[in-house]
Amino acid sequence: MLLIGKFVALVLVVLAPVVLNIFLVHLFLAPQGIPVAVAVGVVEIYLAFFSAEYSPKIKAIFHT
Repeated sequence: MLLIGKFVALVLVVLAPVVLNIFLVHLFLAPQGIPVAVAVGVVEIYLAFFSAEYSPKIKAIFHT
């Protein structure tokens, strides 16, 4: 869904814990995969919080 551009904000919210788990697994169990985990995390953070198209939708979730 992320690649075809449908429901991107929802997909970013659903993928956030998955990306965090990927990072933590590589941090503690398989350190050779850290560069890929960091790259995936950076892309997730950029799309969720700094992309002009998707960041207002994501930030609206956290706004009370």
